[in-house]
Amino acid sequence: MSDRSHAEDLEWATGGLASAWGQACPRSVRLAPDGLFVPCGALRALLQKKGRLEIQYAGFALDPWVRNGSTVQLDGTRSPRPGDLVLCDIDGWGDLLRVLARREDGTWITGLDPLPGARRAVPAAGAIAVVVGR
Repeated sequence: MSDRSHAEDLEWATGGLASAWGQACPRSVRLAPDGLFVPCGALRALLQKKGRLEIQYAGFALDPWVRNGSTVQLDGTRSPRPGDLVLCDIDGWGDLLRVLARREDGTWITGLDPLPGARRAVPAAGAIAVVVGR
């Protein structure tokens, strides 16, 4: 048995999470309804002002739960928990990732459903909002 926590075991699983910009699993989030592509700072500001926000998702990494072209509701006031889909700040751009666990230091361990061995550690402040509906 490992001395590491469940979250650390997940983080050390094989491979890193494919970039949203790469060929392996391209995806993006955009403001609804017009599909305006904005950096994560703008999404944060809108969530702080309104609390909730609609975004459009492009990509196939979350099929069948969130399909290419779907609109989802985000709640910036709700704390994430394992199993949630969360808007994360990844290098200044938004990405929807599934929360798998949380380390003791607050870092979120995230992944994408079709890539079960790939993980990405997201700082506590990098989990911006929780998907709460379509």
